[in-house]
Amino acid sequence: MKHELQRLELLLGQDELTGVRSRRSLLLQSRRAVKAAKVADPAQLVFVDMNDLKALNTLGGHAAGDIALRELGQQLNRFCEKQEWVARYGGDEFVLLLRSTPEEVEQRMVQLLSRLELRHRFTWAQCKLAPHTDWFEQINDLSRQVLLKKSKPHEHTQH
Repeated sequence: MKHELQRLELLLGQDELTGVRSRRSLLLQSRRAVKAAKVADPAQLVFVDMNDLKALNTLGGHAAGDIALRELGQQLNRFCEKQEWVARYGGDEFVLLLRSTPEEVEQRMVQLLSRLELRHRFTWAQCKLAPHTDWFEQINDLSRQVLLKKSKPHEHTQH
């Protein structure tokens, strides 16, 4: 019974399509991190929204979109260093917790985007993880920033 419970928890914590953490796992992780957070720890939340998934689905069908989402999730997962992680927030959106300064995150994200194929490009925004605050409030703010960037075509893949 204990083994089965552990297996179910693992399944619930992993996004079925991309293999990265699930939104549920993000919620559980945020609760743990808020309790353990230290003000001096450099940590950034990064919100990533894949570009042009609707067009990809229209041209290649939803299977093509699923493949692109899976590949992007895996790219983001490999991008994360020790004690960092990525979770699928929903649809074509991901949240990363990166243990770097804002400047380092900026550099890392720009480098990542320069290496990605066009179908894996994304728009992103970051903020310093505020200890003892609601992550989902911060994520919602980042989501709005990304939507504003997407409304300006020349800023699609920039932070």
